[in-house]
Amino acid sequence: MNIHELLSDLNELLGSTNKVPGIKNKVFVDYEKLTNFSAKMKTSIADNIEEAEEIVKQKESIIKQAQLESSRIKNMTESEVQELMNAAEMQKQELVQESEIVKSAHQEATRIKNEMQNECEEMKRMAEMEASSMVEQAELFASERKEGANQYAKETLFELEERFSKMLGQVRKGLDSLSEIKELQGEEGQGLDKAA
Repeated sequence: MNIHELLSDLNELLGSTNKVPGIKNKVFVDYEKLTNFSAKMKTSIADNIEEAEEIVKQKESIIKQAQLESSRIKNMTESEVQELMNAAEMQKQELVQESEIVKSAHQEATRIKNEMQNECEEMKRMAEMEASSMVEQAELFASERKEGANQYAKETLFELEERFSKMLGQVRKGLDSLSEIKELQGEEGQGLDKAA
């Protein structure tokens, strides 16, 4: 049950009250209805707390998945870098073995190797940035969900506490008024007895 349903039930409960005869702003409240509303409120609060706990679990799961994905990307990138480095080295050796163009082959192989190293380092840097961004986004998402759930539950509890305080105040005033009426009736009865 959400806050809107609780407020609707509360308004229905307030609408079903009966005024205390002869006393302004005092009402009788059906005890059974009040008890039922209290039980619904407790269930709703428990559901909100359970939802907040589930969000925390989801956050941990999302972060763990992001970390695993980050590790996978990093390992894959390092493997690709090593393969490219090996390929560059092999190409360099093949070029060097060509006796007629030893010098140019060495220079070309070095250039290719450097380019590949730069490209591989850039790929690795981009992969690490992407993985880090995924982890940050996952943490931010989970944090916002948790904060939103906590704020919602807090606002709900504060609003219900305020309404219950008002209702309890009205109930206490009603009880006090009934006591005053009984005292007045007792005094009037004694006066009639004396007059008789």
